[in-house]
Amino acid sequence: MTASETREPWYAWCFSCGQMHRFVSGDETVNGAWCGGAWVRIGTGAERDCLAAKQVRFGMARFLDELPRDVQAEIDKEWEARHG
Repeated sequence: MTASETREPWYAWCFSCGQMHRFVSGDETVNGAWCGGAWVRIGTGAERDCLAAKQVRFGMARFLDELPRDVQAEIDKEWEARHG
């Protein structure tokens, strides 16, 4: 078993590509080899539970432009905080 397999997975919904991303603890750096789009961290645990949490928080929206403008602004602020 590798070190990454022993770390806890977490999930983020990406409103740029419209899909859930799975990461492991320690992979949340900006320089990670994954999507640099407008994503928000959803949680840890089973992917289906995180998808349900995403739907509670954001409904059926897949992409950023499907969200209310105030929510889009919050996600933009999170993106800017990650990317400086």
